[in-house]
Amino acid sequence: MSISNRAPQVTNAALWEWLKVGYEVPHGPSYPQSPNDKDFFYNETLRIYAQYDQSEFTWVNLGPGAGFHKGNLPTGTNTIELHDSKSDNFAYLFVVYNPDDPPAPLLMTDQGFLVKKDLAVGGFINSIQGALWLNYGLVGRPILSSPPCIEAMSSGIQYPSGASLPPDPEKGQLFNHSGTKKMWNGSSWITRNFSGYYDTIFLFKSDGISPAHLDLGNLTAQGAINFYDDNVRFYRDANNLRVQTPGGAGLIVEQNLWCNALAVNTSAGITGALSASSISSSGVIHGGGGSGDAFKVGDDIYIVDVDNANRLSLQGAQSRTQAGIQFGSGGMWLYRDSAYLRCSSGFVADGTVAVGTYASGGTGSAVYFNSSHQLCQGTSLMVYKTNIETLDDASWIYSLRPVTFDWKDDKDAQLFGRQIGLVAEEVQPIAPLLTFNDVQTGKLQGVIYEKLAVPMLVELQKLRHEVDELKTKLAA
Repeated sequence: MSISNRAPQVTNAALWEWLKVGYEVPHGPSYPQSPNDKDFFYNETLRIYAQYDQSEFTWVNLGPGAGFHKGNLPTGTNTIELHDSKSDNFAYLFVVYNPDDPPAPLLMTDQGFLVKKDLAVGGFINSIQGALWLNYGLVGRPILSSPPCIEAMSSGIQYPSGASLPPDPEKGQLFNHSGTKKMWNGSSWITRNFSGYYDTIFLFKSDGISPAHLDLGNLTAQGAINFYDDNVRFYRDANNLRVQTPGGAGLIVEQNLWCNALAVNTSAGITGALSASSISSSGVIHGGGGSGDAFKVGDDIYIVDVDNANRLSLQGAQSRTQAGIQFGSGGMWLYRDSAYLRCSSGFVADGTVAVGTYASGGTGSAVYFNSSHQLCQGTSLMVYKTNIETLDDASWIYSLRPVTFDWKDDKDAQLFGRQIGLVAEEVQPIAPLLTFNDVQTGKLQGVIYEKLAVPMLVELQKLRHEVDELKTKLAA
């Protein structure tokens, strides 16, 4: 069929394949037996390019083109051949038809395309074979193995600088004014941060002033990332990511920050949650700014700011009314038990234990110190006693000297006033069972006043017996 007015049809997907470095047009001595619609093929026997037309079940001849080479595009009879007779080089301009939605013809060339001044593009600019260069003058070229990239101008060319601003600037013109970086916005010179070289890519909106947005996937920075004009920057220091914030500025992360290690030389403020396997600080760690959860340890316990001066609250994650502290691995627990604070084992106080309330009623028993200095209740059960004998005489009680006295400690003397009692040193030789000693030093400590009731009961019973005998004699 005639192809004099027909261009090759290339889909977007096929177009990218044609532009890839190293892509070879399928070729062979005869056409494939089961082609797909719009497949290209170079027939080595006929020495022509062809494209398969599914609607007519035939291969359409596109002409001999420029020969079979890697990366060459098929060129039909619509080709314009450009010949440089001095170097004997050729270039071809041709049209391919893109049937994708929306369909459009494409003007293509098999060589490079250089524009000395402006290039206006209504659609996209794509680079498949290498770099997309943005230059002020051509200073080199990428090699075929170059990765896709955007390469800015060589840093060897500086922006214009001087002590006086240019008299007739163009909008967007940059100038280094005695060390201060300026840009002409169309009506005045404004301060603008740029590196001073052509190795900087600037993204501005159409007004030439407002910064535009850059949407990236992964970003690899070989140097520092700077923000605005105050030298706030991210940069790598050895194996660490360092944030330089002159003037005491901070780093704010509004959502989540994940890192294996985080070192902060001054302060770190976190308004949300902080999750870390370990936290080390040479200063103060503050949690919370008012009433509410300050720290969560694991999945079990909260350290809570109850918004009450000088107080700290522990609350369980499973039950906010429960919490406890364990001392040492496998050690005792201090925890809340209903309305009480309970210790799972013993409790030793080297100083004084003071009780701030007293019972106004009810029943109870005396509290004693045992030989281990443990507080315990008194008991009179027979099950705890042995060698039980009747006490028949306690006449020694009449040898005890009751006294009145004042405590030597001024505070106790003022608090308790004049006192009555016994002197332990006088009681011990007479009734040692009424005194007690320190279990560690063996020194005399005091009188067990509550035991005085027993000898007094003995003597009272003796008096009652004598009274009964006198009554019997008088009655006779």
